[in-house]
Amino acid sequence: MKTVAERLKWARDKAGFADAADAIERLGFVSSTYYGHENGDRVPRADKIREYARLYNVPYVWLLEGGAEPNPGAEHTYVTENASKPMQRQLYAEAELLPVYGLATGGPVGHADFNGDVVDRIARPPMLTSVHNAYAVYVSGDSMEPRYLAGETVYVHPGKPVRKGHFVVVQVAGDGAGEPPRGYVKRFVGWSGDRLILAQFNPAGEIEFDRDEVVSVHRIVLSGEDA
Repeated sequence: MKTVAERLKWARDKAGFADAADAIERLGFVSSTYYGHENGDRVPRADKIREYARLYNVPYVWLLEGGAEPNPGAEHTYVTENASKPMQRQLYAEAELLPVYGLATGGPVGHADFNGDVVDRIARPPMLTSVHNAYAVYVSGDSMEPRYLAGETVYVHPGKPVRKGHFVVVQVAGDGAGEPPRGYVKRFVGWSGDRLILAQFNPAGEIEFDRDEVVSVHRIVLSGEDA
């Protein structure tokens, strides 16, 4: 078993759960998170691996790194760690890097012009490894503080469903023919008839766009200060 996902599935099965849905129901896991961990779409954090190891009664180190299969009936001692080794640095081929689109130019409601150019390429986070059309954007201005700071990187999964309350990158048609679309990092409120409604924090309030102007509404799935 080469991956955390494979070992997690094995441990869940040996612990007596019929399938992932059974474990989710009986142990109270967040379904989308657990399914992502067990099917390999998401890499669990160390604290989640430790929780799974405790609940399924397998060694934390084995679940994290692999090795000989543990004895399902054995009792394992769990020690709370206060330090962990850094992840091994990886070198990424050009195709494995995530493109960063557009240049932040600022604006009264925190917009950035998407000129179609790739302005940077950064390491692709594990959760977006298989998402071929994923991209990133550098936040401009302070309209979304304290949630997102100026210069922070937001990572976008265009295929993720968007619901009320999700943070999104919205592209709106430019002001004239040939003009690049305008981009906004906002919170999705919803559609109201032919209007898209978004929310921002500074100044607090809502902004609206005609449906015909909207090019795309893509969900932000991760953010951070480091590229």
